[in-house]
Amino acid sequence: MDEEHDQAYKQDEGVKYNARDLAIVKGGLFRIPVVLGSATPSGESYFRAKTGEFRYLELPERVAQGSLPDVRIVDLTENRARRGFKRYVSSELEELIEATLARDEKVMLFINRRGFSPWILCLDCGFVERCGDCSVSLTPHRQEGALICHYCGMRKPVPIECPRCSGPKMAPIGIGTEKLEAFLNRKWKEQRVSRMDSDATRRRGVYGALLRSMQEGEIDILVGTQMIAKGHDFPQVTLVGVLLADLSLSFPDFRSSERTFQVLTQVSGRAGRRGTVGQVIIQTYQPDHYAILKAAAHKYSEFMDIELSHRSELGYPPFSRLLLIRVSGKDKAGVEKRAQEVAETLYFRFDSRTDLKILGPSPAPIWKIKKQYIYQILVKSSPDADFSPLMDVVNAEFGGGKRKGGIRVDFDVDPYQLMY
Repeated sequence: MDEEHDQAYKQDEGVKYNARDLAIVKGGLFRIPVVLGSATPSGESYFRAKTGEFRYLELPERVAQGSLPDVRIVDLTENRARRGFKRYVSSELEELIEATLARDEKVMLFINRRGFSPWILCLDCGFVERCGDCSVSLTPHRQEGALICHYCGMRKPVPIECPRCSGPKMAPIGIGTEKLEAFLNRKWKEQRVSRMDSDATRRRGVYGALLRSMQEGEIDILVGTQMIAKGHDFPQVTLVGVLLADLSLSFPDFRSSERTFQVLTQVSGRAGRRGTVGQVIIQTYQPDHYAILKAAAHKYSEFMDIELSHRSELGYPPFSRLLLIRVSGKDKAGVEKRAQEVAETLYFRFDSRTDLKILGPSPAPIWKIKKQYIYQILVKSSPDADFSPLMDVVNAEFGGGKRKGGIRVDFDVDPYQLMY
């Protein structure tokens, strides 16, 4: 299984499973070796390899004797006084783009944020357009001419004046792939700029056409999200720029550092794949963060040793097991009450078990999606604990997985729990 660390292997709807875990289980049943491939293996896989449960096979050299790219970190705090394009593209990156294009080589610029900007704001009263069905702001999309919710797909026209104060100063704040593409088209009018994200490639055939254009050298600068970060081999790309590399570090997830390291490593690998040593510029407001430093230095093992040390101190996988119980429904008060009932039942039934820690209930980080309010309860346990009795109680008393009185209780078990 290639890219074994990828989140896309996890199925969250219907029958829930992780395809990687099932492959390992099936390999065990039929006594077939399973190879998990990745330039940045997951922390759980790395830990199991280091403890002898998995066999660790390392490829220390790049394919075709290629050299790893030269990676430099740029501190964006020094850009605070700059405006427009120059706020997001440092002088160093701008100069390297100029030099790369002058050599008739190609550039890839990565920003993990689609749309024109993250939100639209009234500069007079501070009003932000939000989705009525989800607890998120609406994202301006210039190509669509609309504000769009990235969770439920709700669309609204871009307002000419503020809905709250009627002020005329509704401004897009921040930057996304569309805005970066527009900046580049204005800055380098003679160059061919294209964008690869889920919006640009929605129409049938567009994705393949973009790949062919890149392969044939018909695109000079490619802008994109994670779609450009892995799996592509474009010989003429010698420069990769990462804008706002620390965006993913702020996610409320104990794996945020690991995922930041992974995506930085993957996108850096697009530079200089055919003889020429590639160059990578990582722009960040957190230049001293260990995920960014180790990604720039190509030090996977050193990063993972630090990461696993932090997880050991805080009791996160692979040093524990996690079970997330989600309670959802359209009635907020009812959802909160049901979540409290589930938590109290678990506290009462499993109070004597010292290997379990029940946390919550609390609103989910995004507490409303598609008109459904969401509360969650997190259960942490020792690595060898059995969640089955707890899940049986929830299923029996609260109809786990089924809607009961308009409220649904679901489970989300952390990866690798199927086997251990």
